Amino acid sequence: MQNVRAMKRKLKVIVTSVLSGIVIGWALHPCTWCLLTMFLPNLGFEHPWYYYGQYNRVRGVIETLPGVKITHDRLHKDTSLEDFGFTLNVNGKTGVVLNVWEDSKMAMETDRTRLRTLIQKEIYSNN
Repeated sequence: MQNVRAMKRKLKVIVTSVLSGIVIGWALHPCTWCLLTMFLPNLGFEHPWYYYGQYNRVRGVIETLPGVKITHDRLHKDTSLEDFGFTLNVNGKTGVVLNVWEDSKMAMETDRTRLRTLIQKEIYSNN
């Protein structure tokens, strides 16, 4: 009887250790956090690993442009934010569309000054 109890105790320790290792490993893996953030609401972060990071960075730059107002936005949600876009009012002209694709220069640019230049070139070339 004591052998059975000792074996059950050892088995419990082993199973608990293995499951703890799996859970901790999963929780610490960066991809886990990337996937989890897609289920969170947009909290405004611009970090590259944050699901809405590129969108927030582009939107933030657009909002600083004089004479430009966002009238509509669009997000294509998947395991990553594949693409997104904005319909803009630019100096009174409505319906100016700015689309940003997942691997485009605009999506990947982290320097706000260069991003501003890319956005201005795109929206003013549409006018």
